[in-house]
Amino acid sequence: MDASLASSTCARVGHSRKVPTQDRATQPDSTCVGGATVAILGACTAPGADIYVCQSGASGAAWTLQAPDAELFGPRHYAGPTWEALDGSTVVAARIAEVAPDPTAIPWLLLGASSSSGSGSGKLSQVTYIQRLDTVGGLAPLAGCDDVTLGANVSVEYTATYYFYVPAPRGKGSSE
Repeated sequence: MDASLASSTCARVGHSRKVPTQDRATQPDSTCVGGATVAILGACTAPGADIYVCQSGASGAAWTLQAPDAELFGPRHYAGPTWEALDGSTVVAARIAEVAPDPTAIPWLLLGASSSSGSGSGKLSQVTYIQRLDTVGGLAPLAGCDDVTLGANVSVEYTATYYFYVPAPRGKGSSE
């Protein structure tokens, strides 16, 4: 098991195994990753927080996402959005798709890697996609942001499962 992505709630998944979320009846196709081009590097279910800042906008004051802050039992997740492994390798990703199957939680996301560091040898240096699924909580507060509280920060707890994907070895894929 990969120590930088491993804990009791974070496990390495074999390349020949089917992507666990692909069989979910509730998961929209727009957030699925699969096929012969990717394999799962690891999956982590962990708590975190979304940090919101009260800002003035065109329709008045509102809470705006400033950054996530989560320790994924190995990789750390912060603004960018960026994930950083214990070996120092990083991946920055951009949103490809999102769905909100639970109106009381932050959306499920499919993100594509936009940059990485680690010279190819770091644990996250080859990540091509990241999924955020099974979210609980994390939504911005509905009240408490007004002209008096502009600039204030609030931290809202959430949990989510993150899946990290890398290019599949030749002849193998996550949907075999």
